Amino acid sequence: AFRIVGFFNTENTPFDEGNVFINRTDLNRLLGKDGIAHEIAIFIKDPALLGETGEALKKIFPDRAVQSYREISPDVQLYESQIDISATIFIVIFMLALIFGIINTMLMAVLERYKELGMLMAIGLNKVKIFFMIVLETLMLAAVAAPIGLGASFLTVYLLKDTGIDLSSFAKGLERFGMETTIFPVLDIVQYAKVALAVFITALLASVYPANKAVKLKPVEALHKI
Repeated sequence: AFRIVGFFNTENTPFDEGNVFINRTDLNRLLGKDGIAHEIAIFIKDPALLGETGEALKKIFPDRAVQSYREISPDVQLYESQIDISATIFIVIFMLALIFGIINTMLMAVLERYKELGMLMAIGLNKVKIFFMIVLETLMLAAVAAPIGLGASFLTVYLLKDTGIDLSSFAKGLERFGMETTIFPVLDIVQYAKVALAVFITALLASVYPANKAVKLKPVEALHKI
C-alpha cells in the first residue's frame, strides 16, 4: 500500500526493526475513515500515580481499554524489578568492602592503644564499658563519613541529572538493548535512606570484632607492652 521513501535510525535496534512511520491521513484514506486513532499515550512523570491515573481514566472512558505500560509490556516491569535487585546487590557488595575497611581501621586503633586500654582496665573500667566504647567510636566514625559520602553522591547526581552521562563510546552495544547513549541519573530519597541504614548496620557489625579483641586483652600484659 505504501512506497518506502527513507529509513530512520533512533539508535534503538528493537524499535527500529519493529516500527514504520506513515502519514496518518494516508492511512485513514486507505482505511476509508478519517480520525482513526490506534491509541492515545499519556506520559506521567511520577510512576507512583500510575494506578490512580489508570483507575480515573477507566471511570471516564468505560468503553475504552486503559492499560499501563506495565500491562502492555510486562518485560518493562521485569526490567524495573531487576534494576532494584541489582541496586540491592551492589549495596551488599559495597557494604562487604566497607566492613573489612572498618574492621581494619578499628583493629589498628585497638592495637595502637593496647597499653592505654590495659591501663583503663587496670584502674577498674569493666569490659562491658570497653566493648561499648569501641562500638561507639566505630559508629561515630560512620556518622561522620556517611553524610560526606551521601552528600557527594547527591551533588554528583544533581550535577548530572540535566547533562547526563555520555556513553556514546558504547553506542553500538547499547543499541542492541534499546538504550540511550546518554543516561540521566535519578535517585530518590528512599535509596539514600537505604544506604544510610546499610552503613549504620555495617558499622555496627564491623565494630564487634575489634571490640571483642579489646576486651580479651590482659591488663598486666598490656601495661608491659612496648
